[in-house]
Amino acid sequence: RVFDVAAPSKRLPAETDEWARDYPFSVPVEGTLGAEKVMALLRDHYEGTPYDMTRGLAAGPHGDPARWDMAATPDVGYAAADSITLEEATSGKFERAISMFRTSYSFVSQSRGKSSELPSILWVAQYAPHSASYIPLYVESDDVPEALSTGSLHEVDHTSLYWPAAMVGNWAGRLYDVAYPLVQARIEDISSHIHESRRKAEKRALETKTLAERTKILSSLSNETSHYALDEWWALFWDLCSKVKDGQRLDDLHVEKLKPTKAFYPRRWLDEIGYFPRQESWKEGVVISFDILKYGLAFLLGAFA
Repeated sequence: RVFDVAAPSKRLPAETDEWARDYPFSVPVEGTLGAEKVMALLRDHYEGTPYDMTRGLAAGPHGDPARWDMAATPDVGYAAADSITLEEATSGKFERAISMFRTSYSFVSQSRGKSSELPSILWVAQYAPHSASYIPLYVESDDVPEALSTGSLHEVDHTSLYWPAAMVGNWAGRLYDVAYPLVQARIEDISSHIHESRRKAEKRALETKTLAERTKILSSLSNETSHYALDEWWALFWDLCSKVKDGQRLDDLHVEKLKPTKAFYPRRWLDEIGYFPRQESWKEGVVISFDILKYGLAFLLGAFA
């Protein structure tokens, strides 16, 4: 997938062995491959390909791309007939997403080159990339923003950027095809704000006369954008809680009488589970009914003959 995006003309085969022995070690990039394009790659679930993890029975009715870790399940609480051993679990396989649900953090390093007077950037996101925003950290920074340096997996921490991103990702997973467009739109809005703030801060940084002044401006940018993203992700989580729940989406929360759009289930999934009556059964019923009518008429005509 990465090679296809970086060098589409190579047309590398989608299928390979476990060591990818028929793949090149690397490929020359065709065109530009900036930080934002790499971020988009890290958010990928092979959408639009035959391996699209938001499609098919494994994604459930609403396209959840998560595939939970393989494990023995005797202690989960499943019925005995549904519990499996680790050997059974590891005998099968799913595609492995690029954006994994259990990602703690990801980053994109952006070098500036010798000709630039600005320092390189490490773009950092916490939680799975498809449910996260990338914050710019400069190699000259004095410290790491609190939102990226605090928190624990043992309890929800409202000051940690990881937690609202994780909560959004989990909430959106249940009705992914309904909720994720809202998540994606907010990611794009946050990204636009961060990049605009970065451009302005870097312009000011270039106008300074000392390294200390430049470092202060760029460190402030990292802190400000991390706090902004933290507030936006918590707001997004609570927005999703009110807008997408119980199999429906509320498009306007400000009208007196709410008019939810009911998600129900997509046709492809209803077809797969046999929801609709079989057309053949209907035809068979017509044939049987016609046969009964035919024999009944024959009996009556014989009786009056």
